[in-house]
Parts: sequence; structure tokens; C-alpha cells
Amino acid sequence: MEDMAISKDLKALIEANQNQLKTAIRNHQVLVAKLKEDPDNTDVQKDIQEAQQSIVIVGLEQFLNNFGGDNPIYADGHQIMLEKE
Repeated sequence: MEDMAISKDLKALIEANQNQLKTAIRNHQVLVAKLKEDPDNTDVQKDIQEAQQSIVIVGLEQFLNNFGGDNPIYADGHQIMLEKE
């Protein structure tokens, strides 16, 4: 397989996205541990749902940065639109 050269900007964008993803996953893991200690804590349950959404969004952003272009992404039959900064 040929080596694919990527721009410094794209490499920096990918690394930043990977760091965001790592942070979101760590946050989710901490929240799951808290929920195990207090399974009835609705605030932690809500925070876990938000953390899961964050992980999905970061993953979609990574996909768009790598492959997206102007092609729409669909999940469960619904088009997902993300604004690029």
C-alpha cells in the first residue's frame, strides 16, 4: 500500500479530534463508575446520556473531517447535519 501524505492541518485536526474523543470516553467511564455507586441517581444517568451523545458527535465530526465533504450522513433514517467551524 502506498504511503498517503496528509497535510499538517489535517493531521492536527485529527489529533485534536482524537483528544476530544479520549476525553469524552474518560468522562463517560467516570460517570458509569459513579452510577454503579448510586444506581438511582438521575442526575448521573442524565450526564451519562449527554456523554454518550458527545462521543457520537465527536465521532461524526471525525468522520466528516476525514471523509465528509458535502455528503450527508444518515443515522436511523434521519439526516444528520453538523456545522463546521
